[in-house]
Amino acid sequence: MREPSESGERSDQAAARKRLLLIGPPPYKEGGSRVSFDLLLEHLRGFPHLAVDDFYLPVHHPLRTEDGAPTPISHSRTVVRVLRAIGRMRRVDAVIFVGSSDASFSYGLAFVVCAKLLRKHSAVRITGGRAVFSTTRLPPFIRTACLAVFRMADAVVVQTQVARNDFPTALRSKTTVVGGFRPWSTDPRPTRQIRHDEKVRFACVVRGVPDHRSSGFDVKGLDLLLDSVDRISADPALRERIEVHVYGPCAAVLNERIKQMPGVFAWGYLPYSNFRAALDQNGVLIFPSRYVSEGHPGVVIEALMAGMPVIASDLPGPSEVIRHEENGLLVRTGDAAALAAAMVRLATDDELLRLLSKGARDSASDFTQERVLPRLVAALGVCVSAQA
Repeated sequence: MREPSESGERSDQAAARKRLLLIGPPPYKEGGSRVSFDLLLEHLRGFPHLAVDDFYLPVHHPLRTEDGAPTPISHSRTVVRVLRAIGRMRRVDAVIFVGSSDASFSYGLAFVVCAKLLRKHSAVRITGGRAVFSTTRLPPFIRTACLAVFRMADAVVVQTQVARNDFPTALRSKTTVVGGFRPWSTDPRPTRQIRHDEKVRFACVVRGVPDHRSSGFDVKGLDLLLDSVDRISADPALRERIEVHVYGPCAAVLNERIKQMPGVFAWGYLPYSNFRAALDQNGVLIFPSRYVSEGHPGVVIEALMAGMPVIASDLPGPSEVIRHEENGLLVRTGDAAALAAAMVRLATDDELLRLLSKGARDSASDFTQERVLPRLVAALGVCVSAQA
């Protein structure tokens, strides 16, 4: 009997591999969502018994480009790409769609239906906090139909427990919660040694703000932070202890307001490649969002990995990441007085700041790619071994 050639063995191995199509609409060329998507793709390609093909849809962030300029969603281009992706589904064994709730409950539904018709394994990973939040604007019968289609998927994975709880019982039973993640820093910053006479630097990142209207109302809470600084400024001694640095594009009216506030600095758009370096220059992250559908915000996870305690709104999603007085402080959403009080606590209590900094670094390990990605792949129902 003729021995199989080495090339023949490789062909047999390639034929035996499970074929997987990973579809995703990351909103930026570089940014938190793209980082998470690419880490998942890299992780899946590490399994020798998977043949993974990735496919990006031209779904842009609905209001901002990388440099903060407005951009519309190109629905026509996206529809063409959806049809092309559906064409590829015939040649694979499984389909995974990764996207926000808006993308999942629109384009994602088409992939679920087609996978069902083609008898392919289908899974959806919904990023963000409250997966069905975007469907509340739909007429009741359309919302019911969307949720019914989602039940056709073999697996649904959400980022927060509140997102799973929002689902009706029939869909909740096939939904798994797997939190957000980021790459672990290879050069961890030690716990900062804060001197009593040193200013505490607070950082606020406003990249990707959904509401950039000129009114000054900011759903991510920058206006709320500036109101808090105004309250603190009433006490000159306290004001001398605090410095605030704002990163990312913000409304013109807020930029003008910042220019009139001593000790508050706006740095504009911040590329993701420079993001951690900027965080390392600060001591505390402020996350004053009012956005009810916050998930496990990447900026919060990145701050914990940098050893920065976080002052965050007590929204359901961030509250799953921030443990009050362990790795940060939670304040009532939309309450400028409570936010100001939390800032003063960390600016005047050196021991609390050191304790929370250590807690931030310790808790960050729960959100590393090494810990989260294996759970995510398992929840998606992907076969990663030759025996599976």
